[in-house]
Parts: sequence; C-alpha cells; structure tokens
Amino acid sequence: MKKLVSLTLALLLLLMSSALASDVDVYTNKQPMPIAEEKIELTMMAARQAMHGNWEDMWWFQYMEDLTNIHWNFDLVPSDSYQEKKNLVLASQDLPDMFYGGGISKADEVTYGGLGIFIPLNDYLENSMPNFKAAVEKWPDLYTYAITLDGNVYSFPYIWRSASSGTTKYVINKDWLDTLGLDMPETLDDLYNVLAAFRDHPELSEKGPMIPFSGLNNSSIQIDQLVLSAYGLLGGSAKQGFTNYEVVDGEVKYAATLPQYKDALTYIKKLYDDGLIDSEYFTQTSEQWSAKGANLQIGMYNCAAPYVVCSLEEAASYKLMAPLVAEEGQEKIWPQTSGIQTGRAVITCVNSYPEETARWIDYTYSTEGANLEVCGPEGILWHWVEEGVVWVSEEQKFKDSGLNSWSGYKLAYVSPDVSPLAMDTSLFYDLEDYPPVKKAWYASYRDQLAPYYKSFFPDMYYTDEEQMEISSLTVDIESYVEQCKAKFIVGEMSLDTFETDYMAALEKMQLPRLLELQQTAYDRYLANLD
Repeated sequence: MKKLVSLTLALLLLLMSSALASDVDVYTNKQPMPIAEEKIELTMMAARQAMHGNWEDMWWFQYMEDLTNIHWNFDLVPSDSYQEKKNLVLASQDLPDMFYGGGISKADEVTYGGLGIFIPLNDYLENSMPNFKAAVEKWPDLYTYAITLDGNVYSFPYIWRSASSGTTKYVINKDWLDTLGLDMPETLDDLYNVLAAFRDHPELSEKGPMIPFSGLNNSSIQIDQLVLSAYGLLGGSAKQGFTNYEVVDGEVKYAATLPQYKDALTYIKKLYDDGLIDSEYFTQTSEQWSAKGANLQIGMYNCAAPYVVCSLEEAASYKLMAPLVAEEGQEKIWPQTSGIQTGRAVITCVNSYPEETARWIDYTYSTEGANLEVCGPEGILWHWVEEGVVWVSEEQKFKDSGLNSWSGYKLAYVSPDVSPLAMDTSLFYDLEDYPPVKKAWYASYRDQLAPYYKSFFPDMYYTDEEQMEISSLTVDIESYVEQCKAKFIVGEMSLDTFETDYMAALEKMQLPRLLELQQTAYDRYLANLD
C-alpha cells in the first residue's frame, strides 16, 4: 500500500468524512456562487516564498476563478524583499486591490487604516461573510482580536489552534544520535556535546559537508529561541514570530538588554567559534539553506516540520526536541502564540469591488474552502481509500516532478497555502484513523512542547500617537540590536562591551521612552482583559 501522506494540514480533509461529521463542529460554504455574474479582474500583491510556483498557474486560483468569476492579476514579490516593496507601494499609493497572505503588521493596520488606505471590514464581516461568522461562533476572539482601538477591523484574521501551532520547533537527526550512541540533549551542555560529535563525524552526511546546525540569522530559521528559552526568556526572538519584550514582575523590559540575553549570546558565540553553526549562517539565502536540508547535511535545525525540508521517508530520521535548560533542575519554558494572526489580507481603497473581495475571502473560512486551499482536490495529491486508512498520497506524482516532498509539490502547483482561515486540528490527535507516522509526530508536540507553553508579551494595538512614536523608535533600536547580535557572535564586537557601549547606545536611541510607551499599552491591555 502506498505510504500514508504525512502533512498535518491534510488531516483537515477528515472534516469532510461523513463518519466524523456528527462528532465535530463543521461549517461549510454558506453563500451562492458565482460571486459575480460577469468576470471581475482585481490585483493582488503577495510575498512569494522560495518553494512557490507561479500563482496564476496554481490549481487553487484557477478553481477559485471558475467558482467565483473573480480573476486575480498577481504582483508577487520575493519574500526576502516583500516588506521593503510593500512599504514603498503604501508610501507611493500605487496600490493593489488587496494585499494577501500576510506581511501586514498591526502597526500597518492602524496607520494605513487610519489614513483610509485600508478599508474598514466591519460591515462585510457582519453582513457578507457567513462562513466567517460561523467561525466566530466557535472562536469569538477571532473577531475581537482583530478590532483596533478605533473600533474598526482592517484585516482578515487567521486562527489555527493545536498543540503544534503558534510556536517554533527544533528537530534533530535521531539516526545520527543513535549511530553515535548519544541521547537527546536536555541541557545546553548536552547540546554542545551533541553538535560537537556531529562535527567530528563528517561521514554521517552522505550528500555534502556535515553541518551540525544551520539556519538563517535574519529570518525565522534561527537558533535563538532554543537558547533564550533555556536561559528563561520568552522574549528576544521577534524574527521567529515571538517578541522582543519580556515582562518581569509586571514591568516591561527589552529582552536584548537583560543578563540572560548576554548569556545566550555568549553560548551561541561559542557554538559559532567552534564550528557547530553553519559558517554561512549570516549570509546564505533560504534557497541555499533548503538545499542543505534536502541533502540531509544538517544535524539540527528549526522548521515547521522536517517533511517540509526533505522527503517523507527522510523526514522520519528527525525527531522533535523538547525545550532545553541552562542547568539541570531548571524549569523548562517554551513560547506559543494565541494561534490568531491579523494581517492575512487587507482590502485597499482603490478596490472597486470590496464586497465581492470579502466574499471571495469568506470561502476560505468555510471548511470546504479551507480544505481545498490547504490540500487541493482529490486526485491531485491524495485520494480516498478503504475504511480505516482514510486517504493516501499521490506520492509518485511529486517524485516524477523532481520535487522531494508532498508539500513541495503542493506549493509549486496546487496552492500557496497562505489564506486567512479558521481551523483546529487538536481533536484529531487520538483518532483511530490518524496515520501512524503523524500520530507519533504530533504526539511529540503534545508531550514535548505543550506542557511548557507560556504566553509571552502580547501583540497589541496602539493609539495613533503611540504607534507613530513606537514605530519611529523601534526601527533604529531593532536594527542596532540585530547588527550587534551578529557582531557579538562573530567576534566583531566584544561581549565585554554589552553593559557599557551597547547599553549606552540603546539609551541614546531612547529605549527608555520605548519601554515607557509599551508599559502604558500593556497596562491598558491588562485592564481591558478585566
């Protein structure tokens, strides 16, 4: 029998199974199609990831055009330069009809919503989006989380809740550990010893040079959070989707100024100096990193899941790492988001068909639409089989294409997988029909990460005045901190200057004022919770 496909998202297909329909809260497309009687053409700007194919050729957009009678013209920007291009487009007001797929911050929502560049969505969410309303009945905070301080919602939110969502994951090659007779690391000292053993046994890698740890410093693929958490910090790794702030006894601190942050940098520098971190960590592209992962050259890395990086069979070599500690007996902690993201899509003021656009988006909030956007239709990458197995992958199809994973084929030909949607897969973990390889993988999330989840500094909305000042101060401070982090690690700056030159520079950049503003907003946030 063909190998069971191993993508988590594909379990959403189970929602369409009549055997489960009576056991779960299912909502389906609740509006008539097509949306427009005559063809509508609109423009969409989005970030194109390295693994994405041409969006206009993808099954998803062709299907949606046939279903809705809305045709999208795409302005796709490489993900590495998307933020810069987005900011230029917003400043020039040479706007698309919709920004799609993420990359819109809460600051963008407040600034450009207040200026009228992003239109308020309240009426459409209430009156034109029945699937969204059905999702809000299940998750009320999906709506409330997206309301800005002026009472408007400017972006379509996204929610995904499970033991695996809203966090970063580190995986390690368990086959290599077993070959060397090593246990999974539990402390930072253990991790150093394991990575050193990988370095000293280059024969473990058969397709290229051995790399104990590899990542991209200026991205979400960093070593930072694993080390920061070991030193008791939830903040300090905003690049990985978390925060730069830490709350200590109710007081807002900037994580990159705390003694534990210096300890983390000291540890990461030792890894780098001793050849345990990729020498191209600060310079390589995401494509170069992906190629190393696909070649099984890397002993440890962080990612959504290893099967996104290498083939399904090869991904079985990698196991999820639990949080580490700096010293034995220390409490383990790990950050997890709320599972809700705003900014997944916004409609701009130049859009002549805002209601039709909102209805187009609403389809992805339906179970039907989310399943198809995430996995495609039966016959492209999966098909139903006999009772007890649920479904299997069209594995030969992606092998014949030259791609090394189911997800790689999907992102190249089926769907970019970036829509706003509302899903919760946690109820599937113990299903009898859950594919064994996935049951084991997601059980590890539940057992090795979920017990240590902690809420970190919240993503908040600010007043216009606060936002302007925070944005102004943050640009220079974050840029300086990131530059210094790299220089501390490679030795261009001495960590002996951390408490002196480094801290003095941050004070001159008005870090105390930034923390004062964040404290005000945080206190207001806590008061609103009550």
